[in-house]
Amino acid sequence: MVYSALSTLLLLGDNLSRVDRRGTLAGLSAMQCSDEPGLFKAGDICGERDMRFVFSAVASCYILNGLDSINCENVADFVAKCQTYQGGFANLPFLEAHAGATYCAVASLSLIGKLESVIPSGSKSRELLIKWLLNLQEEGFHGRVGKPDDTCYTFWVCASLKIHFILTFLFLAYHVYVQVTI
Repeated sequence: MVYSALSTLLLLGDNLSRVDRRGTLAGLSAMQCSDEPGLFKAGDICGERDMRFVFSAVASCYILNGLDSINCENVADFVAKCQTYQGGFANLPFLEAHAGATYCAVASLSLIGKLESVIPSGSKSRELLIKWLLNLQEEGFHGRVGKPDDTCYTFWVCASLKIHFILTFLFLAYHVYVQVTI
């Protein structure tokens, strides 16, 4: 919820000067899971914990210029453990790759400056990721293998590719063709 609140304030033109930066960063730091370093939980009452909350915490800390309040090395290690054999990222280790989780993983790595060290350019892991993302395309994009296309997944897939600076759209008929530089 912190990420949503901060993003909304920024969209409305707020300069965040009234945000309790220190308290917010302390609260985000407290949401790091002690039993799985790098993973974040939704809160003390809600037991949900997965890649969505990693991204929300990282993005919130980034917005508040407080990445030093979380352990970015642990975040990078956790995210790396969530990459599947297919190349995409799951919400937790050993689960199915999902476009939304992949965006959260790639964006988190980018924000903490660890994208290149976890998924190096020219590496097998980068190649698998790009191929997996591109193979989600039919008439749009779907979030997981065997699921229908959906506009939200088109965002997650294209945003993940954009973070890698490899997305070029060429609209031909109703298909989106992607030119990739690996």
